[in-house]
Formats: sequence, structure tokens, C-alpha cells
Amino acid sequence: MRYYDEKFLFNVAGISCFPEENNRNYLLAFLNTNVAQTYVHIINPTINLNVGDVARLPIIFNYKSKTRIDILVEKNIKLSKTDWDSFETSWEFKTHPYINGGSTIAESHNIWENNSDNRYNQLKNNEEELNQIFIDTYGVGDEIFPVVEDKEITINKADFKREIKSFISYGIGCLLGRYSLDVEGIAYAGGPWDNSKYNILKPDNDNILPITDREYFQNDIVRLFISFLKKAYSYKSLEENLEFISDGLEGTSDYSLEIIRNYFIKDFFKDHCKIYQNRPIYWLFSSGKEKAFQALVYLHRYNSGTLARLRTEYVILYLGLIQRQIENLQKDQSSSSVAVMVKIQKEINKLEKQKEELISFDEKLKNFADKRIELDLDDGVKVNYGKFGDLLAEVKQVTGK
Repeated sequence: MRYYDEKFLFNVAGISCFPEENNRNYLLAFLNTNVAQTYVHIINPTINLNVGDVARLPIIFNYKSKTRIDILVEKNIKLSKTDWDSFETSWEFKTHPYINGGSTIAESHNIWENNSDNRYNQLKNNEEELNQIFIDTYGVGDEIFPVVEDKEITINKADFKREIKSFISYGIGCLLGRYSLDVEGIAYAGGPWDNSKYNILKPDNDNILPITDREYFQNDIVRLFISFLKKAYSYKSLEENLEFISDGLEGTSDYSLEIIRNYFIKDFFKDHCKIYQNRPIYWLFSSGKEKAFQALVYLHRYNSGTLARLRTEYVILYLGLIQRQIENLQKDQSSSSVAVMVKIQKEINKLEKQKEELISFDEKLKNFADKRIELDLDDGVKVNYGKFGDLLAEVKQVTGK
């Protein structure tokens, strides 16, 4: 059982009770106890809880303990809400939990870990105390015990890998203007743009973050992510922070920047889709399976000229860079040993495939750019995402493929 405030809706799959305000916390406490759960399983042993099942639960009011119960329930609501609001899918998300005054990400993680462990343990202790109060009230101490199993505690303990990925996501949000190191909550999600919200770190100017296997552009995604780290922490702790992040990503390379780059190339968008239940807000334009060129675009900053800019200032330029790379490698190959020649040829073959993919992507991109597609945010992600065909990385539940 959870407390909903006035901003929430419900339906038959998530039934709601409307008790008198004075009794709300008492009933909420009881319905979450081992006592109530035992009665529920007797009345209805299936996995579905119906309105009538709740109505048949025997309620005994223990007025002597009511004040203590109300206090514990308010604490539990606050503990649970603080945990939920620490993740960006919450409506009241303010900032990433790593932005907590730590001098390094490692220190920030330790602060967050201690805070989350304290919340977890406090919630567990509070729930067990409530269990004991109602066990005594109902006189069922011989049949029911107050212990709450760890798996039944619904707030999070710190998870290193999850937190690192969520911090990267927050960083990308800052670089695209959704979040800001200056203000809490969402800084921009449509409407008039306010430059005054971005003093510590300026978002990317054109809302296009290119993702390539090397740093080719001034606003290369890894390059800008480093600028975010320098602003969120100190530039003096940059190397330590990069190592800490790469440890959380569990890459196979010995180089932290290579691990981070590979994460953006292969896994960032997948994780983003998981967070947003396959309704991404950062869209990944991708040239295809070779991943020759990819770029993130924040849907709330997209405009009808975004595709044209993506093509002329990135894809066409990148095609030229790849062609020059191929030509330089061919020159080097002519004066190399057999072993080196084989290695160079392998790289040339890779670039040729990327070039071929990019040419095809450029043609499709031109056709869509000429249409100057507008988005209607009221239509939602599913409809808007489908307007761009296979220019965007596939999301099965969105595209229907």
C-alpha cells in the first residue's frame, strides 16, 4: 500500500482507498503490516487484491499507539519519497545524488551509499516496529512475527553500476539542456529558452552530440562529458573521476576514456530506453549496424532545421574525414612490411564499410531534412519517433518493429 497525493490517478488495476484524513496514516500502517497481509491471504489467497477483500479486513483502533503510528508512517513516506526523487524518472527529481558536495565521484558515491543505507535500515526498523504494534494490538504474537525480509523493503540500496550509469545520463541531460548545474529539477522541457539557467555549464549549442569511435568534432560526446565533469567537480580530480566511472562501466580496455567512449557507442541508448520504458527523450540518430556515425538529440530542443544541420555540419564532414583516412592509410600501406600491410588493410576495410553506410545514411537524411519535419509534443514519443523512419536507432516498442 502506498500514499498518493492529489497529483496522481488510479484505476481498477491499482485500487485506492479514501479514508478520513485523521485515520489515513493508521490505515496505511495497518495495511502494510504482516498482520494485514496474513488476513489478506486468508480472505483471498490469489495474487489479486479486490476492493471487497480490503473492506472485509478487521480493523482494531489502538488509540494509545496512534500518535506513534502516525509519526512512523510520516517518516516512512518521507524516506520512500526521498529515495524515489533521487532518480530522474521522478516528477520531483532535483539533481543527481552524486551532486552532494563530495570532492570526487568516489567520495560522492560513499556519501550516497551511507545515506541510502541509513534510509533503508531506518525504513526496515520502522516497519518492524509497526508490525510489533499491530501484532500486540491483535494479540497474534504466537502466530505472526514482526521481522521484515530485506526483499520486502522497497527503497534502494546504493548500486555502483546503476549509479554510474545514471550519473552519465544526468551529465548528458546537462549537456543537452534538460538539466542544469545551476538549478534543481528540469531546466528545459519545451517552451521559451532561458539562458540564465546555465551559468556553470553551457549546454551544447546545436542540440547534437556526435558519437564516433574517435574524437573528430569539437562537441564530441566524450569531450563534452569531460567538460561536464570538470564543472561538476574539480578539473584536478578529472583523472580519478574518469577511472572511477570506467570501473563502474566494467569495460575491457585499460583506458578509461576508451571504456567511456565504447559505452556511448554501444550501450548508452539501450540503458536510456530502459530508464524511460522505451519512450526515449534523447533520440539516437544512427547510420546503421556499423555504427559509423551516431548522434544524440534531445527531443524537446529539436526543430525543423535539426536534420539539415546534422547532415551538413556532421555527416558530410565526417564522410570527408573518413575518405582522407582511407587515402592516408593506402599511402602508408605501400611502404610497410607484410604484417603491417595486413593490419592496415583491415582498418581500410572497416572504413570502407563505414563510408558505404554513411553514403546511404546521407541520402536518407537529405530526404527527411528536405521535409523539415515538425514535432507536436502532445502526440507523445511513439508518434513523433515514427516520423523519422530508420534514421533513428530501433526501439521495438516505439516503432512497432
